[in-house]
Amino acid sequence: MEKKEINKNIGKRIRFCRLNEGMTISQLGKILGVSTQQVQKYETGKNKVSTDKLIVIAKTLNVDMSYFYRDLDINEDTPKSKRERLCLQVAQNFAKIKNEEYQVAINEIVRTLAK
Repeated sequence: MEKKEINKNIGKRIRFCRLNEGMTISQLGKILGVSTQQVQKYETGKNKVSTDKLIVIAKTLNVDMSYFYRDLDINEDTPKSKRERLCLQVAQNFAKIKNEEYQVAINEIVRTLAK
């Protein structure tokens, strides 16, 4: 696999996790100390993510560092399973909610249902 493909796959996984956490690009950029444009470049694979930044991203997005490197030979343009696609849709819709109190309430409902 080419370096460009590796960067794209890692970027897609960052985006997936960020959306799953309901985090905006600018929020992640602030945590990383980079611009929104830089996060976009990471997520599209245009720029390589340094190891130290990837460690912070993994901790911030509540995933193990190895998640970004697993099965890199598989093309992951879109989530494969119905569950993965649904999770991505939920995360994308959640991220669109502007009211933080609604986000907190929805998160509590989901936590309760997940038990």
